[in-house]
Amino acid sequence: DAFAAVAVSAHPDPERKGCIAVRWVQFWIPSKTQDGELQLTEIENELRDFIKTHRVLQLCYDVYQLKQMAQNLSRIVWTEEFSQASDRLVADKSLLDAIQMRQVAHYGDPTLREHVNNADRKVEGAGKLRIVKRTHALKVDGCVCLSMAHARAKSGFAL
Repeated sequence: DAFAAVAVSAHPDPERKGCIAVRWVQFWIPSKTQDGELQLTEIENELRDFIKTHRVLQLCYDVYQLKQMAQNLSRIVWTEEFSQASDRLVADKSLLDAIQMRQVAHYGDPTLREHVNNADRKVEGAGKLRIVKRTHALKVDGCVCLSMAHARAKSGFAL
């Protein structure tokens, strides 16, 4: 499977107050020789380097298989679990709304763009939806990561 990290901030242009800007994205795809497994130590080291060289306020994460990494990184940055249940349903809808209102700026990373284009939506109730893959083989990890980052930036830090 793939792994993505997305860093966002308030948009630097005062005319775009309330918008977020994607500042950094990174993707890790396991090689065929790794039997489909990611090297979490490599990912943790790269995240640690990024945290040390940037003003990172919070690292939110999907708890599935990442609890140990988050505990290690919590020594240098505030870490918070992001629920893949109710929190994601609200976050995914909020990201769709923000994109439609042109409130998300990015620098054109081709893989992030691909992951967003691969995404479809599954309505889960009033004001809630889940990002899903258009087809099974496509990757949407970057889009989901952007959804989580956008939600935390908009609610937790009141941009």
